[in-house]
Amino acid sequence: PTPPRRQVQSLEALPESKGAAAVCGKTPGRWTADVRPSRVAVCGTMAASQEALRQKVERNQRYQQKFREAAHARRFEMYDRAWHECIRREASLGTRAVEFSVHYETAFGQDLRLVGSTPELGRWNLTQSVAMRWTEGNLWVVKVSFPPDATGVEYKFVVMQQGHDAQWEYGRNHAFDVSSASVGEIAMRRDVWGCG
Repeated sequence: PTPPRRQVQSLEALPESKGAAAVCGKTPGRWTADVRPSRVAVCGTMAASQEALRQKVERNQRYQQKFREAAHARRFEMYDRAWHECIRREASLGTRAVEFSVHYETAFGQDLRLVGSTPELGRWNLTQSVAMRWTEGNLWVVKVSFPPDATGVEYKFVVMQQGHDAQWEYGRNHAFDVSSASVGEIAMRRDVWGCG
């Protein structure tokens, strides 16, 4: 059977020279131990704990940075695939896309519309005209898809006041050959107001 452990009578009575070393004397039927740590041992243990904590924090920060980078890469890849899928579908449908744009400074309550000679542009009917959207720098833009057999198209820009009063662009009609636009790509058409 295991012999009973003998209790140390007084920790202060143990010699200081033992320090942090645990000295166990084993004699038949008798066990002794020095359990008093030295100041050096305590400071060393605290320093080791702080270093381990610092390394853990740095490791977590590296993992978080890698996670953010991976998430950004996944989002970029997803958007890139979606963009190429849109191009592929337009190419499979055989449409010709044209982005029309014109610089015009509107007043409050005004917006621009595009109307022209083809069904896609309303056949000169304002109720079927194409609404344009404002972008930075007072540039109004709109993208229109035409069938693959589309050829020449004439058009004008119209200023609408709260959807009612219309101010047609002065001058000649603008003209563009839609067949020059490549299938599956977007042709850019930049016009100047009143310079058809």
